[in-house]
Amino acid sequence: MIQIPQAIIFDMDGVLIDSEHWWPIIEHTYYSKLFRGWKQSHLHNLMGKSAKDIHAYLCNTLACSLVYDEYLALYRTMADEVYAHARLMPNVLMVLKTLKRHTIPTALASSATREIISTVLHRFPLRPYFAAAVSAEDVAMRGKPAPDIYLYTAQRLNITPQECLAIEDSAHGITAAKSARMQVFAYQTPYNKTQRLNHADKIITNLMDIFAFLNLSHPSRQQ
Repeated sequence: MIQIPQAIIFDMDGVLIDSEHWWPIIEHTYYSKLFRGWKQSHLHNLMGKSAKDIHAYLCNTLACSLVYDEYLALYRTMADEVYAHARLMPNVLMVLKTLKRHTIPTALASSATREIISTVLHRFPLRPYFAAAVSAEDVAMRGKPAPDIYLYTAQRLNITPQECLAIEDSAHGITAAKSARMQVFAYQTPYNKTQRLNHADKIITNLMDIFAFLNLSHPSRQQ
């Protein structure tokens, strides 16, 4: 049974910004040149993971010869390209403004690095809406699907995990939030068609669908 949450925690990539459209394109361009045996089908295993966990996956699956620091430099190069193209997902500002107006606490919980999160929050007018912005770096790089990011975010909000609703777009992210004992809504978009989302509590196709479960009036769809 879905309970009315006391706080909303948003994933970043693919939920707040359309970077999940760009990551596969740019990763495939780089990885197909670097790794023998790379296939586009590997991409769905990377979605929602931290740079450290992606590096581990590449090394275990494709015999990556790059040490982590070398891979992290490559990851930053790819990230610069991704976030140069990225835009806000539909209705993000309307949703955040409405939640703020109703004094519902919100936070951001991402497997991305602090540097990337800071870049996004500065590029887009999002920082004022979040009581906390948590990175995998805040939990010793234990990224999703581990629950650490979500548990720490709830702690930062001074609220129990069971009182939180997480909004996720990847299977790894859903697993992380469910393992933290949170309710999870999966946000189905054109960019996550390969992701298994059915272990979420509910699948939504518009961020404004959140309002129905908070007993809030449905605002105009104009941002």
